[in-house]
Amino acid sequence: MTTNIQRSVERDIKREQARQKAALTLAPTLASKLVSIVVHAEEMMSADGHPFDRIALAELLTDREVQTWTKALAILAPMKRK
Repeated sequence: MTTNIQRSVERDIKREQARQKAALTLAPTLASKLVSIVVHAEEMMSADGHPFDRIALAELLTDREVQTWTKALAILAPMKRK
């Protein structure tokens, strides 16, 4: 027989697992934006990179969908050094 405390803990665990899964779930638009961030970063760091890559990165990093996902992911793991 489970107690109220056990049921409460189990509910909390399930909620936390759902929250973590949601943080890692990528919509196709978000996946596309994240890949673009990687591509532009690689191009910017290459010898033949150009200013457009920096501009594109700045735009992508301020995108609402990217920002929302970054905040959700930060719950699971620290993103920035303090």
